[in-house]
Amino acid sequence: MKIIEMLRLSEIGMSQREIAVGAGCGKSTIGDVLKLCKEKSITYEAASRLTDAELHAALYQTRSQSKPPPDWNSIHEELAQHKNLNLQFMWEEYRIQHTEGLSYSQFCNLYRQYRKATDRKFF
Repeated sequence: MKIIEMLRLSEIGMSQREIAVGAGCGKSTIGDVLKLCKEKSITYEAASRLTDAELHAALYQTRSQSKPPPDWNSIHEELAQHKNLNLQFMWEEYRIQHTEGLSYSQFCNLYRQYRKATDRKFF
């Protein structure tokens, strides 16, 4: 069942349980979707003006899309100049500047991708 249909059924007064039976999923799933729509102020009327892709993007836009990317070139240069630095320290410095930034594991994975894409060696 599409999200827009869940919104329509909810707005005509069907319970989450009834919607869940029709959708073939759990009541909590319906509740989560409807709660997210409410948080994002998306009603059936607003959703009907959006394509499925636009509606999905409006509801599920990931935080990582809004997280500022680190300056990988600067990080790599710092690591090259100072042999006692490591990725943990560089990540901590990054998080001081960007409190909602990447997690440590994301930071390390993206740095590895940067090194691989640029053929740079780890020091």
